[in-house]
Amino acid sequence: MASIHRKGTESIGLFLILSIFWMCAAAAPAATVTVDTLNDVLDGDTSSIAELTATPGPDSLISLREAITAANNTPGADDVFFSVAGTIYLESLLPALIDMTGGTAVHGGGDIALSGTSETGTAKSADGVVIQSTANVIEGLTFAGFYLEVHRAVSGCAIVITGPEATHNVVRSCQIGLDTVLDTPGTYINLEGVRIEAGASHNIVGGVAEDEGNVICGTAWCVTVKDAASSRNEVIGNIIGLDSTGSFPVFLDGRGRGVSVVDATDTAIGGGAPGERNIISGLGSAVRLSGLGNTVQGNFIGTDVSGAECVGITSQGIEIQGGSAAIGGSEEGQGNVVVAGEWGVWITRDFRDGSAPVSVTVQGNYIGTDVTGTVALIHGADGISVYGGNTQIGGADPGAANVIAGCDRGIRVYGSTDVTIQGNLIGTDAAGNNPLPNDVGVDVWLDVTGCLVGGSSASERNIISGNNTAGVAVRLFVDGPPPQGVEILGNYIGVSSLGVDPLPNGTGILLDGSPHGYSNPLGGPISTIVGAPGMGNVIAGNLGVGVAIRDATTVSTIIQSNRIGLGADGVTPIPNGGQGVLISGVNTLVGGVEPGSGNVIAYNGLAGVEVSGAAASGNTISRNSIFGNLGGGIVLSEGGNGGMAAPVISMIAPLSGTTAPLAVVELFADDGQQGRFFVDA
Repeated sequence: MASIHRKGTESIGLFLILSIFWMCAAAAPAATVTVDTLNDVLDGDTSSIAELTATPGPDSLISLREAITAANNTPGADDVFFSVAGTIYLESLLPALIDMTGGTAVHGGGDIALSGTSETGTAKSADGVVIQSTANVIEGLTFAGFYLEVHRAVSGCAIVITGPEATHNVVRSCQIGLDTVLDTPGTYINLEGVRIEAGASHNIVGGVAEDEGNVICGTAWCVTVKDAASSRNEVIGNIIGLDSTGSFPVFLDGRGRGVSVVDATDTAIGGGAPGERNIISGLGSAVRLSGLGNTVQGNFIGTDVSGAECVGITSQGIEIQGGSAAIGGSEEGQGNVVVAGEWGVWITRDFRDGSAPVSVTVQGNYIGTDVTGTVALIHGADGISVYGGNTQIGGADPGAANVIAGCDRGIRVYGSTDVTIQGNLIGTDAAGNNPLPNDVGVDVWLDVTGCLVGGSSASERNIISGNNTAGVAVRLFVDGPPPQGVEILGNYIGVSSLGVDPLPNGTGILLDGSPHGYSNPLGGPISTIVGAPGMGNVIAGNLGVGVAIRDATTVSTIIQSNRIGLGADGVTPIPNGGQGVLISGVNTLVGGVEPGSGNVIAYNGLAGVEVSGAAASGNTISRNSIFGNLGGGIVLSEGGNGGMAAPVISMIAPLSGTTAPLAVVELFADDGQQGRFFVDA
């Protein structure tokens, strides 16, 4: 039996070898046709490439239209080459690439341009090349003039990849649009550059090898991927919005869109591998996404090809409208450089139905800086803006930190729930040692619940330092529900990455229910948590107050386990310029009776804790270590806490004295008469 089995195996193996040999021998080489005229004619025998070559028609020449038609009629893979150079002015729409037996590769060689507009300026073909089949390649062509206006309806796209059978196609090394500077609004070289739609999947625009990327510019919509059935398409290695050198904008007035993904899934824009980076700059909107599972990684957005300089006007960097997306990543090379005038990254609700994002991560990016993370470039309102929630900004993984600098607001959160901000450098360089100020580091306002800034581990710590006004602000601007339950845990606020050198914000943490005198009828921030046992912040070195609670509409704040006015080592004096804690709110708890709840509040330029204003009531200051503050330990001013008098001790043994009704008296030992050491009676 063993012998028979062995002989059978040998027979099967021989059959497989012979079969493979037969298939290899039988596989026909790709059919080749050469276009040798710039005229757009159809007069040859296009029943196959062989027949067209034998019978090219009365002119004895082969046009691109004839070559594509013959390729569609020839089974197997086909190659189209050119022996001429110049512009082909299309008389009408070219036949679509539809051969499903093998793809057609059109090799322009950099010498052929297609134009949808005649030499006299008459628009004749809205679209350039239309692909409806699989495994086609378009390379080395220039596309211009695909802008057709009929009865005020405008259309035109250089390359269209459409339908569920349009898979595994490649568009590379093409110039889609021209380097011509367009400074007249409404002027476009093409209306659209590349459009992938209607279930077309696994297609690539660009490539990772040198010179495989496309230059796509002078176009209202440079690349569009649309429809939920369109999946796993890639836009990699391209220059979008700039000239072919990647140095100059084609639109001087910052208009047009770079890459738009509309409901498509798993679209990759850039990537972490060498050569996958896109340069997307000089546009009104660089990247706009809706749909699920889309990624934007490794790109330079708003800069030149070096990532060192701003170029043109990029108003909006990356916009995510609902759905899920990963912006950057924690692996090497996945982070983007984003420099824009209105926002770097905006995570927002889907404007069509108001649905919140499903899941968005923003990790490893340099937002507002150059590629080194050491120079703040021109930036605008928000580095990252979140409206809708379900967003992770940074994270505990190595490489997940974002550097966010040079913005009006580093991170803004509003109308959101479930937002986590961890491990980022906000207002500093990439090392966390030098200031690159935002105006405000983290700004949380209006209808926010479930917002966590920091966390319980060192890897979740944000460095929020060097910002002009506040490191973290929780406040209001318009009518609406106030922020509730915001947690600020374990961060360095006002110090550098080692926690022992000052890197000041204006104010460390600001809680404000009536900024600029505005009063919200629904009240100010509610139940903000600043530190917790084992998760205290270092709030030190700030020019003004460490923690400021500005008005009586801010209620039920808890401040615990923080080091306020000294470094992370618990020893180094790093005073805040004003009070350690300034309270004008209601029902604030500073410290607490639970183990580890007390704060260390030391060396500050004014009082350690000051309760100020007649409306500031119900505030509890318990079991903190307060010492060395230049303005005293605990100060009640302007009627704060009802102007409660300090307890009077009339006898030490046995202890007796007087205090306010229902008050709890705590004893401390301190040579400086502030309260450094709590005495547990």
